[in-house]
Amino acid sequence: MNTKLKRRPHTMRVSELKAWLRRSFELTRAKWDRSRPSRRYYDCFIAGPPGSGKSSAVMQAVKEAAADLLVIIAVTASPTDARGFPSPNKQRTAADFLPYGDIQTMMSATSLLVVFLDDFGQAKDAVQASYMQLVLTREINGFKIPDCVVFVLATNRREDRAAVRGILEPMKSRPLTILELEPDHEEWCQYMLRTEPKSQHLSDVVGFIRYLPKYFLKFVPTADMVNSPLPRTWDNVLGILVDYTDAPGISPQMIDNGILGAVGSEAQKLLQGYLRIRSELPDIPSLINDAAARADFDIANASPSAMYAIVTAMAMHTTAHNFHGVGHFAQLLHEANRDEYAACLLRDCMLDEAVCMSPAFASIVTGELATLVGISNTNGGN
Repeated sequence: MNTKLKRRPHTMRVSELKAWLRRSFELTRAKWDRSRPSRRYYDCFIAGPPGSGKSSAVMQAVKEAAADLLVIIAVTASPTDARGFPSPNKQRTAADFLPYGDIQTMMSATSLLVVFLDDFGQAKDAVQASYMQLVLTREINGFKIPDCVVFVLATNRREDRAAVRGILEPMKSRPLTILELEPDHEEWCQYMLRTEPKSQHLSDVVGFIRYLPKYFLKFVPTADMVNSPLPRTWDNVLGILVDYTDAPGISPQMIDNGILGAVGSEAQKLLQGYLRIRSELPDIPSLINDAAARADFDIANASPSAMYAIVTAMAMHTTAHNFHGVGHFAQLLHEANRDEYAACLLRDCMLDEAVCMSPAFASIVTGELATLVGISNTNGGN
């Protein structure tokens, strides 16, 4: 079963978007401290479907760059937020617009400040026009925004039917570029395995996404009170499973209803079916520690859903001390021509630095399985 999805060539993964943002922040900081003088500003526009990770990618990049962050929800802003507050001059013959609030924060910045204008496409034309002047001229009424400020704007797309009014044509070319985000399911799985506490629920959600990746991001615009499968809503499913399962007063039916409300009925029913299959799988610690259990397991005829559940759970049980058995299972997968699952297992194990440093891991990834994890084997294998 081929679970790989075709990606549109002009889109970026979350990791690629974060790399772009970090570089933009570095260039802005260098421009500010004069170590890399430039006439350019490194603002950018991000477009993508709802719940795809635009906001979280920006916030992660800001954290990694050790920058300050100012979040402005453009759809709730008013034109005066960007123009300033009208105030009579000393002669009381006219009014000036004086900076306040967010604009004052920008103008007083003395270190790298990322101004994140979220939901920009939902903002009214007057609001977009007011921020367009700010991004273009970087000053309002004679008050200048320092070079340590970089703007990042984000919006859903018109086809998402997320109340996006559209972007004023002149505003599109104000930032340096427009980047379109298309999250990658395997990248998301690796991120969740790296950052979330290990649990059976995490293994279940990640295993399901790997089995049916088309349900990772299947946004269906609707005016009804239903959700679609999205990176954001799958994170919510994990939260429901972890925090509500077996809690006092919470029944299994309530859990199912919660998942249905998070990702919709179709995805909820498929997840239920997947969990039933998972409950019939062999004991994972036995597969790791018992050579006889590994020999008895029918790798060649195991279903894709079973294999994704097994390798995801096995990686979560892997340590530097038991990797010998895990590596042997990966070798058995390779010998059975099931390299897709062997690669998945080894990549997940590589998230643990202690595992990577173990002699057993080195003996595996320098042999026939090296290319499965992107390691060049110049010795031609074992």
